[in-house]
Amino acid sequence: MATHYPSFAKVIYSLAVILIVAIGISRLYLGVHWPTDIIAGYGVGFLWLMICITMLKLQRLRQEKFN
Repeated sequence: MATHYPSFAKVIYSLAVILIVAIGISRLYLGVHWPTDIIAGYGVGFLWLMICITMLKLQRLRQEKFN
């Protein structure tokens, strides 16, 4: 959404981060997960995000190379 609405990018990213943190805190509060589970989930999620961003950048570089 941030790429389609660049003027709202900061708001969109801020809301996404707040939502992610709120979900993690709610898991702790409800006693559904241990803190280590939540930290591991954040770590795996961050790793997945970095892989996706890297793949998108590589895809864009490849498209620029062939255009």
